[in-house]
Order: sequence, then structure tokens, then C-alpha cells
Amino acid sequence: MTDYGLTVRNQDLKIQIDSQFKNFTYYDSGSGAVAANTMTELSGFTSTSGALHSFLKLDSTDMMFIQGYRLTTGKYDRIRIASDGVATAYWMMYQETQPTSPPADSYGLLVRNEDNEIVFNSLDVGWVDVVAFHSFSLPGTFAGTTDITVDDADNNYFQIAGSAWGLELISETIRYDYCLGVRKTSSTNARIGWVKFLSSAYSDVGSGSGAASNSPFNLIEIKKPPSI
Repeated sequence: MTDYGLTVRNQDLKIQIDSQFKNFTYYDSGSGAVAANTMTELSGFTSTSGALHSFLKLDSTDMMFIQGYRLTTGKYDRIRIASDGVATAYWMMYQETQPTSPPADSYGLLVRNEDNEIVFNSLDVGWVDVVAFHSFSLPGTFAGTTDITVDDADNNYFQIAGSAWGLELISETIRYDYCLGVRKTSSTNARIGWVKFLSSAYSDVGSGSGAASNSPFNLIEIKKPPSI
């Protein structure tokens, strides 16, 4: 079936807006203390059943990552963050929303899908303002890191897109779980590395380590909305 809408591409010929465009608008933000090498659940936002997409402000000392959210009676009410040190995590949430219908006497740009539903309205505010998608390779070992040049590590917020999970068997009874985290080393540099966030009893034979990944990886950099 013929599709409808306006296709807008950037200078790399990647689609920015088309009839399948997803609108992510600002939902909430906050901060909280996180412990070292464990998963910390933080509150501070209104619980919701809608899917959330969260970003972190980079710490200069400790690597962090967002593991997910706690679901209670069908609503997300806690964000789960891990860190390789004791730190304060600053997070920002976005949620997919339905574009509004503009007033009849207004001006702007509308994009509709084949069902004549509005998928983009230029009058809506609070969208996620993406600065860049920074591609990177997975660090080869749990001690390895990857540096990425970014636009503004001091003020922008970041999310690692793509999942990587590491497992290290210390002995026949102890294992460590890892995931990729990020911190800043300067105002224009972000460092990706493994964060150990769980140690637990484990019943197996032998020891060793391994990592599973879902590549390619991108570090998404966004700007904070001006009104926040």
C-alpha cells in the first residue's frame, strides 16, 4: 500500500521525519544517590504505564548505566541505575506521545500516515532534541574502555543504545554481572566501560568470563529542554 507523509532526511541521508515518526516528549527528571557496584532503584517521578526512555548526565568519576524500571501493578514507578562508585545520578525521562491536533488558524508543519493520523506536529513542544548518535565498539575486556568525542559532556544527557551483558565466574560459587556504563573524562569526551553491578552465589563448575552483545552500539546524546 502506498504510504503517505513527508520524508525529511539529514545530511547523512538518514530519515528524521516520515509517516512512521515516533514522538518522544519530555516526561520528568530528577536525581538520587546510587551505591557502588549494585542496582539502585530511584523514585521521584509520577508512575506511568507508558514506555519510558531515559538518559543520564555524565559523572566525571563513576560510570553509570540505566538497567530499566520497576513495574508495580502495571505502572513503572522506579528507575534502576547502576554505578561503579558511590555517586549522584541525574536522569531525564521521555515518553512516546500522540501529537496534538493544531488549531485551525495556526501555522506549522503536519505529517500524517496512511490512515490520515497526525504523526508529527511542529507546534508540539518538549521533544527529545538529539544532538548525535555516536557509534562505538564494545570494549574487548572487562577492564577495557572506549573513548568517544561528544558535543557537550558537561550539560547534555546520554543513553547507550544496544544491550551488552557480561558475566564473570570468579569461582564455583561466585559470579559477577556487568553491563556497559558511561562517564565523562572532559567536556568533549565520554568513556564507555564495563560496570560490575551484581555479585551473587552461583553453582557451576570452573571459572572464566564472557560477554554477550547486541551490536551495533550507539551513544545517544541529547540536549536538555530549555524550560527544564
